[in-house]
Amino acid sequence: MTDIERVKEMVSQGQITAEEGDQLIKVLQEVDDANYAAIDAAIDANYAAALEAADRVEHVDVAHSGPAAKPASDAATEAFDSAVRTAKTAAAAAAEAGREAGRMAREAAREARENARNARDAAREAARGAREAARELRRGGPGPSTSGPRPGAAIAPAGTPWVTIEMIAGDLDVWAVDGLSGPEVEGGPGNINVEDTPDGYTVKFAPDRGGVLDRFLSHIRSGSLRVRIPPDHGVVVKATAGNVDLHGVRYLRGSLTAGDLNADALEGIDFSSMAGDLDVGLRLTSGSHVLSVGAGDVEVKLDDRSDVTVEASVSIGDASSDAPGFSHNDRAIGSQLSGTLGSGAAHLELRATTGDVDVSVARLADRNDGEARSVQE
Repeated sequence: MTDIERVKEMVSQGQITAEEGDQLIKVLQEVDDANYAAIDAAIDANYAAALEAADRVEHVDVAHSGPAAKPASDAATEAFDSAVRTAKTAAAAAAEAGREAGRMAREAAREARENARNARDAAREAARGAREAARELRRGGPGPSTSGPRPGAAIAPAGTPWVTIEMIAGDLDVWAVDGLSGPEVEGGPGNINVEDTPDGYTVKFAPDRGGVLDRFLSHIRSGSLRVRIPPDHGVVVKATAGNVDLHGVRYLRGSLTAGDLNADALEGIDFSSMAGDLDVGLRLTSGSHVLSVGAGDVEVKLDDRSDVTVEASVSIGDASSDAPGFSHNDRAIGSQLSGTLGSGAAHLELRATTGDVDVSVARLADRNDGEARSVQE
């Protein structure tokens, strides 16, 4: 079976695609053409040398066949031998060129098969990530699924009061401020309602109660909500669209459909986003914590005083860290990252369907509410 026949058989058996088969056959045909050209060149060289030798023999004066003719005869013989040697050298070079071309063709075939396997693996991984995102969307929660149940309120000490903030659209800014006994809220446009609940407070930021057009415009118009909470309270965000900025807040739970999250000093987190970039500073020493995103980049800055084990996984994208002791594993189109800081008592799970995850370690600034007090004043 020739190489071309073997490639056609691989296509028929589904080992490579028809397009890959055509490319390999083209390479093999080019190799054959190169071999034939080398052989033709060798034949032409041999033929020219032979003609030259014959011409020298023909011009030997046969009338002087005595001793004087011998040098001419010897010259013709030497010319013919030289032509033979040239022919042998050219033939050997042509044969070596053919062998090298064959090796190149086989290497090209192996590379094409490897590329095909990688492409299939990448397609399967992309499909898996898409299925995960679709399943999570059907469940009504943003972000990719995690490896186990989410920790919920367990990210904070038992009895921690929570301020739950529900809003459809708009930007949210939350400050932790000493001396407060409950949340203080301002913003708009829309109706703001604060209610006491068994586990703390609920802040609802709702559209104005007007006509149909007013309610529609309230849904799509960008508003803002500014909330100040006591430092020992946690925050639960339930938002559809908008950016969330937390200043000095210790504990965060909840979800965001579309928007960016920024937090500077969290000690506990269970948060998911369908689309947007997440940039958080964390100091974790105990418990389980989860941060997940469907489409977006995740940047985590770990306080070097943390005691945490980190596991990160990206379906389509890259997970990286320059921290000592963190290991990185590339997959077909995804990436995994793991590492331990301090004793590793806490556990942090980072998940992204599409995007990049970066983990860095540094000394975060100690919590202070100077900025919050200035805003309050």
